[in-house]
Amino acid sequence: VEVDPAEEPGPGEAHGEAESEPQEEAQPLPLPQQQQHYAHTGGGMAGGAYSRAGVLKHEKKARHCVLDGQRFSIYKGRGDTKPQLVLLLRTDVQRVWPSNQTTFSLILDPNRPGAKQPKKPGPQPPEKLEFTAETPHELNLWVETLQSAIAAARRG
Repeated sequence: VEVDPAEEPGPGEAHGEAESEPQEEAQPLPLPQQQQHYAHTGGGMAGGAYSRAGVLKHEKKARHCVLDGQRFSIYKGRGDTKPQLVLLLRTDVQRVWPSNQTTFSLILDPNRPGAKQPKKPGPQPPEKLEFTAETPHELNLWVETLQSAIAAARRG
C-alpha cells in the first residue's frame, strides 16, 4: 500500500487538538480513507508488518491510534484521515514503558527530527507520550505489539 508523502506530516509534526471528544468504547473498524495507513485492526503481524488500531487516551482525551509497521499515528477521531502526530518507530521512539496496569509511555528519542530543545544545559528527563488503555489486557496487547514493532524496525 502506497501513501502519498505530501498527505502526511513529517516525524514529530503535530496538529491542533479539539477541546473535548466523546469517549469511544469499542475498537473501531477501519474506514476506507484510513486503510492506506494500516493493514488491519486485529493487532499482531500482517504481511511481515506489525499493526494494531484502537482507542487510547492521550492527554486525557480519547484518540484513535494506529500502528502500521514502523509508524505509530495518532488521530483525533476514528473518522479522521490526517493524523495529528506520526512517529517513526525506528528513529523517533526509544522504547515503550508500561507505567502501571493500564498506562504506558512511548519514550521519545531526544535526537529525532522535531524534538523539543532543552531549556537548560545538562542531563534532561526523556520526552514521553503517555497513553491509557481501557483494561490491563488491552494495555498488554499494545505494549507487546509496539515492543515487537520497535525491535523489528531496528533490525530492518
